[in-house]
Amino acid sequence: MDEPIDLIKKIALDNKKLSCSETVRSCYRWVQRNIKYDVLDSLNPVDSYYPEDTIQRGSGNCIAIAEVFMALLRANNIECRFRLIQVKPLRTSFLVKAILLGKTDFPHGIVEVFIDDKWIQLVPIAAL
Repeated sequence: MDEPIDLIKKIALDNKKLSCSETVRSCYRWVQRNIKYDVLDSLNPVDSYYPEDTIQRGSGNCIAIAEVFMALLRANNIECRFRLIQVKPLRTSFLVKAILLGKTDFPHGIVEVFIDDKWIQLVPIAAL
């Protein structure tokens, strides 16, 4: 496997002939196919959110996955930003944690992408 930084650059080169929205779609699909959402990483945050580390692990929580997605977008010169939103726990493991901690909402990392003169919110996680 390529080194993570080289992989990010290679994916960017592969997208050179695509439109902005096609490039976003390509990066989004790459993240969904290659980086698994790990609920345990969400319950016990990882040591590093660097895109390179997440690519090497092949999994991460919402913040780590968002960082990979943003690295791919930025390598393609697409404006993007990270946003932390509050969500209701939908999975049993989150629900149990919510009950134990007395919480009803949890922070969740998403990516906003600037396309066609507006910000679009995307959740680059294959399965929630």
